[in-house]
Amino acid sequence: MRGTMLKDERYSWVAARVTKRGNRCECETLVGKHQSIDARRRSTCQRAEINIGAIFEQGTDEVQNAFKFAMMSHNQNITTRKFELQAFVDVINTADAYKLSRLICNQFSRGVSSMLGAVSPDSFDTLHSYSNTFQMPFVTPWFPEKVLTPSSGLLDFAISMRPDYHRAIIDTVRYYGWKKIIYLYDSHDDEIAPMSGSNLSRTIYGKLTSDHFSGSILIIDCGLHEGWSTPTIPKFNDGDPLKVTTNEIAWIVNLMYIGVGIGSLVPFILMDNIGRKGTLLVTTIPKIISWIFIGLSTSVPFIYVGRILAGIGCGITYAVMPMYLGEISSKRTRGPLGTLMAVLLNIGMLLIYAIGLWISRFTMAMISMCAPVLFLLTFIWLPESSVFLTRKNRLGPAEKTLKWALGKENVDEELEEIKRIVESEDKCSKLTLKEMFKEIFTKAQNRRAFRIALILLSGLTLTGAAPILAFQSYIYEEAGFKISTNASIILTGVAIVLAGSTCVSIVRLTGKRLLLLIAAPICVVSLASIATFFELQSIGYDVSQFKWVPTVFVVIYVLGFGFGLNPIPLAYIGEIFGVEVKVPAAVLNALYYAISTTAIVKFYQVMQELYGTFAPLWTFTAITFLVWVLIYLFVPETEGKTLEEIQLELRGKE
Repeated sequence: MRGTMLKDERYSWVAARVTKRGNRCECETLVGKHQSIDARRRSTCQRAEINIGAIFEQGTDEVQNAFKFAMMSHNQNITTRKFELQAFVDVINTADAYKLSRLICNQFSRGVSSMLGAVSPDSFDTLHSYSNTFQMPFVTPWFPEKVLTPSSGLLDFAISMRPDYHRAIIDTVRYYGWKKIIYLYDSHDDEIAPMSGSNLSRTIYGKLTSDHFSGSILIIDCGLHEGWSTPTIPKFNDGDPLKVTTNEIAWIVNLMYIGVGIGSLVPFILMDNIGRKGTLLVTTIPKIISWIFIGLSTSVPFIYVGRILAGIGCGITYAVMPMYLGEISSKRTRGPLGTLMAVLLNIGMLLIYAIGLWISRFTMAMISMCAPVLFLLTFIWLPESSVFLTRKNRLGPAEKTLKWALGKENVDEELEEIKRIVESEDKCSKLTLKEMFKEIFTKAQNRRAFRIALILLSGLTLTGAAPILAFQSYIYEEAGFKISTNASIILTGVAIVLAGSTCVSIVRLTGKRLLLLIAAPICVVSLASIATFFELQSIGYDVSQFKWVPTVFVVIYVLGFGFGLNPIPLAYIGEIFGVEVKVPAAVLNALYYAISTTAIVKFYQVMQELYGTFAPLWTFTAITFLVWVLIYLFVPETEGKTLEEIQLELRGKE
């Protein structure tokens, strides 16, 4: 690493060389003596001097020369310049995140007013994060797609000198209908390249590849199971021949979540033995059998078995599918795919709302069974995860998987990254499960990560979404609003899909924390409004003019829940835990999700029968308000930060 402070050649120049001696660093300063007479005269005058920092990747000689030329041109323009620039320049291997972080801190300690950088894509994220955190202007000649424009209405302290021309290229290709193009690009311009032959449709038009399509089917099937109880519960003791009690209805809803807790433990037994692909294929067995039990059952115990099997299949899917998609996707698509999971779940719920309300339990189960069958028929032809293949030292197939998934021939960088991931995971695998659990509670950053996870999962489960969605037909009937119950149920399904889709679209601009802080108060107001209506109704007030309140505010509640509290916790949990505690963290989070959801559904059923609908709703209101406060106090923003930066922040704020 070397640092240089540049000035006009006619002025003094300073070269800063950092040498490491023992455990301390010393800075040696060399001051040149070649100053002109004019320079000495001007040095007596006080001129404004602005320090700027510059960080360059090794091998960027052309960019460095352009920077030096621009500096000299400005400083030599004595007649019009209003200030003199002095630059502290560092040229290092910016792929080393640790050294880069120390270097950035050194630049800040020098009192620079702004930063310039020509660095690698990974290092840009680090610089960008520091820039926004410390409100330090940062100028770069690359990556316009990663910088927020002023028209977005959001503050970004980074600016790119290169226009974001990718959309123009895409529009041009679409306009002329070209099927094949040759696109020449440099090493830092891989956003839409390579685009030749069959890769064009995959890269430009953004069509779902077969692996994403198959994965979507399995996640949508989970949504079908999650939403199954809503259209089915009103049919019991009515059109359905099966007779059930209110207590049995609560267990029919709950047993699926118990199955999710059980299913989340299965992947840790299977994944390293039969792979991600094999584990997902195994998932179809309990899913298919569950629909058979649900459709053909003539007694409540068989329904119980079907729901537990459904939960086991969903639990495996929730644990393995994000991992599989992340390991075969590019780094640009990992984030959207993670948040898209919640949207696909909501789409599954909407589908079963729309279909299940009008057909019998048997017909609905047979139609729904097509989802895992279709997944099995399409997914079996897809490749295994490149990470699993690398772990088994099958580097040839791993490279082929990367080429197929990323749509390019040169995957050396991605393969090396996977090797580093495998090496890191192998080191962690030497720890026993007991030692991993101990890591959660002994290290400050892991304790804080677990605390954040509990807050967010509480927002997902304890705010009442599961019982409200499951028993919403009873809520509408009790309110007596003229709009049919079926129409209201479909409306909530549409609302949660639209809210989730909006979240996925804007989360990169707004950040996840802001969406949580917006969504929580919406849910608080909605729950309080519904609870107030039913309490006034229970004590004898005439609320006939306000029968619309429960229907309208349930929809508003679902919009708020789907906008933030539903999709974002899953994205956070995938980011805040270090590699060494991911396994125990996944186990604890899954168990907490299953136990808390089961408890809240049973709590709603018991409280509603004892005191009325308003009682559990007031409790949900108080819990949601508390979650809102805890999010504000303890949940940091992680959007746009690397995993290493998140871990450093968690470690530093404990």
